[in-house]
Amino acid sequence: QVALAIERKRNEVQINNQNARLKAIFESGSHLMWSVNREYLFTSFNQNYTNFLSSNWGVQPELNTYFFDNLILSNSRQPVEQENDMRVWQELYNKAFAGEPCHFELRINTPDNQIRWQEIFLNPIYLEHGSFEEISAMALDITEKKFSELALQENEEKFRSIFESFQDLYYQTSI
Repeated sequence: QVALAIERKRNEVQINNQNARLKAIFESGSHLMWSVNREYLFTSFNQNYTNFLSSNWGVQPELNTYFFDNLILSNSRQPVEQENDMRVWQELYNKAFAGEPCHFELRINTPDNQIRWQEIFLNPIYLEHGSFEEISAMALDITEKKFSELALQENEEKFRSIFESFQDLYYQTSI
């Protein structure tokens, strides 16, 4: 019995250490992370996610609360736009709950009239036997990258329209 107690204690320490490492990974970095179950209830979220909602909209997420409640509270747009946003999110989550990982970019208008862009991943959290009951979500702020891409597109379009408006004949050669 003493040997079993020692072994049990050793296993408990290993589990606690593993949980501490996983929590450190979950909380470190710049990603917003959260997970929801099939009822769209929060099962977890990291401090970055909490800080993002709180600093932009004064919303505090809570475990076992409805994901879409936070979406409604954090959405300062008109009710019709809110319904469209909720419909899009539900479609994306339904795809993920069908086993199809989702990757998309989201434009966010903050209450202080800033535009933010996030790259978001929704993935099933598979259990050992291959089933899943939860979806993990990760979001990364890509605002500067997106603005650079949009500026590059605008410059390319401007150059193309200038070039196409020329009356002269132009060609390029490698000789």
